[in-house]
Amino acid sequence: VATRVNDVNTGDGEEFSYPFKSYPYGSFQTKLLGSHADIPVETTKQLRSWAPKTYRFVASPDGSKTYRLKLSLSTGTAMVAFYAETPGHKNVVFIPFTGSEAVYDITGWGSSYQAFQLIMASSKVSDLSIKLDILDLDPPITDIGVSPMGPDGIDGWYKTQPKVTLKTESGADTYYQIDHGEEKHYNAPFYILNGIHNLSFYSIDPRDNIEIKHFIDFKVDTIVPSSDIQIEPERPEEDWYQSPPVVSMSTGHPNSKIIFRWGSGDYQDYQEPFYVPEGENTLMWKATDQAGNEESVNTRSFKVDSISPEVVYSIYPPEPDGPNGWYHTTPVISLSTESSSAIYYKVDGGEYFPYVESIEVPEGSHIVRAMAIDQASNQGSEIILEFDIDTTVPTIWGFFEGLDYSHENSSQWLQIAPKLTITSSEADMKINYTINNGEPVEYIEELVISEGYNEIRVYGEDRGGNVAESLLYVVKVDSKTPRADLIIDDEPVDGWYRNKDVELELLLRQEEEGA
Repeated sequence: VATRVNDVNTGDGEEFSYPFKSYPYGSFQTKLLGSHADIPVETTKQLRSWAPKTYRFVASPDGSKTYRLKLSLSTGTAMVAFYAETPGHKNVVFIPFTGSEAVYDITGWGSSYQAFQLIMASSKVSDLSIKLDILDLDPPITDIGVSPMGPDGIDGWYKTQPKVTLKTESGADTYYQIDHGEEKHYNAPFYILNGIHNLSFYSIDPRDNIEIKHFIDFKVDTIVPSSDIQIEPERPEEDWYQSPPVVSMSTGHPNSKIIFRWGSGDYQDYQEPFYVPEGENTLMWKATDQAGNEESVNTRSFKVDSISPEVVYSIYPPEPDGPNGWYHTTPVISLSTESSSAIYYKVDGGEYFPYVESIEVPEGSHIVRAMAIDQASNQGSEIILEFDIDTTVPTIWGFFEGLDYSHENSSQWLQIAPKLTITSSEADMKINYTINNGEPVEYIEELVISEGYNEIRVYGEDRGGNVAESLLYVVKVDSKTPRADLIIDDEPVDGWYRNKDVELELLLRQEEEGA
């Protein structure tokens, strides 16, 4: 076996170089320095300047496989020959180097021959790295495992920080990179942090086959959003609002929103401040983000009553049953309002009292006021009801000055005209009288009874139209002395009547009953 520089020259390539054809070929013996019987082989041999060394490779490989030999020289120029221990003719192949590297694929090992030798030399003292393995051009395959197995949020988001596990074939190395960060050697599961990230990964097997990079996107948001609420004006929950308060909501979590609802209604997105509705209501709200993280439900109760209560009333009898707007029957007032309100009333200028039951308005002229106050202390408008009430039948009396009148002496004649004074049980009564069924005359002052026969009837009516029991007086007055004229049908002589039969006639000067 000749050491050669190339297809033109032999020798050391420097001082001792000769034309290839002129070199006197011969033979030499080299000591077998070692043997390898395992696959794969990875070793380094030290070479001396132009001192060939031989190593033998024996194994029981799969004869159907191709094996790849990789050589790398630290310095100088390498000369390596491949010598297959074939039966009969021995073929020696020069392994060409490209720079300090050489790759040679071996076939037939295990089928055409069972061993081969490498005869190595170098122009300088150097180290030769030898790698021998089955030729495998298939890149490794890396499997990825993510826990949880898929996004546990919405729209492809993870609410739980995903744990990534990479797995490939034995002996291969796996590398990964997150976004544009540093490429790292995988040796243990790792977690993807919050945010939107791109993970790339690949593996390299012991035969330097490089897997094509894989890319996978992650959207991770493990932070539960929170919300704040502002109420203007702010009051304790047990207090009532007389005007609807304004509710404002906010969240400091990016890419999140607030949803709210009233009671058991449907949730709606919060857009802008809103007024609390009337009545007793419970506000429920929570913040939710793009990944589906949800804040625990918050609640706040409100009591709002901005509407003043009104009093509804009814009166019995519904209209005055006497003349001139007067009631002869005691009016009864019934009041009502909304269930959550209380009614207060007062009569004339008195104090207000809680309304419990129907109100009977007392006798006389009165003003009844009533109003309603609800649980929020809203005071409704005051109703004012005016009543004139007289349910009592009045009484009238007559008194004669100087006469103790009775029905027994009503048939007697009086020589002196008495004076009749009328009194009543109520003030402001209207009193009339008639004499002998004449036209009614209003009684203003004491009445002087006229001469003769007087049948006096007295009537009284109070301002409520109640009529008193009438009075009847029969009074006969004759204050004039009756006079008679004597008529004699003869004339006396010297005061003497000569005829003893004298006709005398008495004549009243004026006809007078009872005279």
